[in-house]
Amino acid sequence: MLPTLLPWIAVGLLLVTSIGLLLSRDWRWSLGFLAVQYLGMFWLVTLHWPFGLASVKLVTGWMASATLGVTRLGMTEREQADESAWPQGHLFRLFAAAIVTILVIAATPQVETMIPGISRPVIAGGLLLAGMGLLHLGITAEILRI
Repeated sequence: MLPTLLPWIAVGLLLVTSIGLLLSRDWRWSLGFLAVQYLGMFWLVTLHWPFGLASVKLVTGWMASATLGVTRLGMTEREQADESAWPQGHLFRLFAAAIVTILVIAATPQVETMIPGISRPVIAGGLLLAGMGLLHLGITAEILRI
């Protein structure tokens, strides 16, 4: 029971961090969510890849997060983009994230039949990250958030 539940906990972690990235306005929180998101993806990748190869993915993601943080520290307030464009409400972002989540839940079994050999949690996690990434790309204008 527990070994089949652990990958779904990682998918839940990816969902929470994706929604956190959509809702957070503070860059420090965003980088924290991104680092935890890489940890969750590492957890899922270890189901099909060797530990050493999955850890390379984790370290690369954490280094990318650190690079974004160092870049953000060097920026002045004028260089940062204004997020005043529509849509900016938290309720809208939560609604859009819910739509993406429902689409992922509906599409995961079909994708699993098209790609045999990959477990359902890994497919759900990948689709969730791709969908939330496209959503984030569509509703933000700040270059470091993209």
